[in-house]
Amino acid sequence: MDIIRDLVVMVIGFLMYLFFIRAIVSWLFVFGIRNEILSRVNLMLSGMTEPILAPIRRYVPSAGGLDLSFLLAVFGLWFIRRVLLSL
Repeated sequence: MDIIRDLVVMVIGFLMYLFFIRAIVSWLFVFGIRNEILSRVNLMLSGMTEPILAPIRRYVPSAGGLDLSFLLAVFGLWFIRRVLLSL
């Protein structure tokens, strides 16, 4: 059981890093930094994180341009990770 728990904790940690990298890339787009490599990275990150964010977005509206689904997803992943680590 410890191996499975540790694997799930690692995957959750990886997903959290992906969310933060996606946020940084999206901020670069906001500041006008655009190129082919950055666009491909954004597309790849969107494909990996959107399956988690899309269901949350159905129930949580954005607040003044701030994507609250991102915050809820990261907080939810953090909470699940903390619970698993305490077992």
